Amino acid sequence: MRRIYYSGDINAECGGYFFSLTTWGYDYVDVVRITPCSDAGGPDNCFWVQALTALIPDKGSEKEKRALETCGWFDNDEYTKAEGVAKKSMLLDAVLSYGYYDPHNTMRRHWSQLIQIGKVQSEFNPREGEFKPDIVLRDGARIANYARKVFKELYE
Repeated sequence: MRRIYYSGDINAECGGYFFSLTTWGYDYVDVVRITPCSDAGGPDNCFWVQALTALIPDKGSEKEKRALETCGWFDNDEYTKAEGVAKKSMLLDAVLSYGYYDPHNTMRRHWSQLIQIGKVQSEFNPREGEFKPDIVLRDGARIANYARKVFKELYE
């Protein structure tokens, strides 16, 4: 079983992503990203969950430079002094921020789902077709647990 790391803010309910470094040597990283729908004006209990393949650029390449510049880490002491998983995590964050990734394809479809936890919040009235969940989890479920499960099902 691969070690799965989390990178994000306070917790997965605030967004972020899960990843494994097992494929780093092959210049890609498997990622399951969580985006709260509240970031787009949606309900607090809905989340986009996407499976992605981050494309790691060659060391010293123009792509690496542009990705690191996105986060302010090119020629930055914080990045140059970082080592191991911390440095790889910083580069991965830059790569995802810059958009160097491909959506995970399952039977020629991009893998993404809109997940709702619990009932629709009564104060939120979406327009037709907005925030229609693919899956509704029980009230009190954790989006982090769901994302880890997706990661294991898709990548292991």
